[in-house]
Amino acid sequence: MIYLSTRAFVIAAGVALAALASTPSQASTRIQHLISPGGIEAWFVQDATVPLIAMEYAFAGGGAQDPANKPGVANLVGDLLDEGSGDLDSKTFHERLDRRAIELSFSATRDYFRGSLRMLRDNNDEAFDLLRMSLTSAHFDASDVERIRAQVISGLRRDTTNPNALAGRKFLEVAYGDHPYGRQVSGTLDSVPTIDVADMKDYVRRVLAKDTLKIAVVGDVDPATLGKLLDQTFGGLPAKASLLSAAAGCRRGSITKSAKSAGLPIRCMRRCCGWITPRCSSAIPAPVPTAPATPWRRSTRKSAASPRMARPSRNWTKPSRT
Repeated sequence: MIYLSTRAFVIAAGVALAALASTPSQASTRIQHLISPGGIEAWFVQDATVPLIAMEYAFAGGGAQDPANKPGVANLVGDLLDEGSGDLDSKTFHERLDRRAIELSFSATRDYFRGSLRMLRDNNDEAFDLLRMSLTSAHFDASDVERIRAQVISGLRRDTTNPNALAGRKFLEVAYGDHPYGRQVSGTLDSVPTIDVADMKDYVRRVLAKDTLKIAVVGDVDPATLGKLLDQTFGGLPAKASLLSAAAGCRRGSITKSAKSAGLPIRCMRRCCGWITPRCSSAIPAPVPTAPATPWRRSTRKSAASPRMARPSRNWTKPSRT
């Protein structure tokens, strides 16, 4: 009886502690759909557990919006937006970030140009203002451009001896051909040296716009303050983006034909290309489920080469009924 009572007490205490622990977490993760006075939309979780604010945002476009003969523009733009803007040069800009412990970064994927901003609550005005300057008045100074270009080229040269990088490039070439998804977001050793400031400014003008902007914010800030900060930061961007159609080069069956010409099994393509985006999914035929020709029999004998159970075998005949 004592053992049962103790066990029941432990279980009851565990359930009570779990309920208490889950209550503030559930309350703090209530997602709000916020629309600022200027019409900027964001998904927002207000959480005052710590005095921090974190924001992630993305513009539709990414590396797929690079010129066909100059892959790597989006990647260079992401590396250069925080290298001086407004009335601040690169050194002063980063000193202000460091002094206020502000984390500001940009990156490009195939479909999105992304950004991240993190700061202490008391530094939100300065952090959002630095982001505004980066998005609307980046310098692209020649010295900064060449410094970042050298870093990118160094990484591309290193990839020429990386088996994983080489295999990834070949896979994209075979799978997508001349489609924008077949190009490397980071560019190539031939394309990156040819990218100039005009290319990067044109990319910013076409891609960074309010109509494709998606924002998520978590932290110690109220909805009214956040709406004001969003308007001040993103309100000066163009209303509409001028995006190229990324699916223009995606022809039905083109990926399958490329795979066959390279000797790549279509079944392998279907399994390995699970990350293909919906806009190009029509290029790969849907797999047709098939039932096994005969039932599987699971053997109880152990393999001589491995202590694990032997793999199921299909080489058997169905026993006849007597």
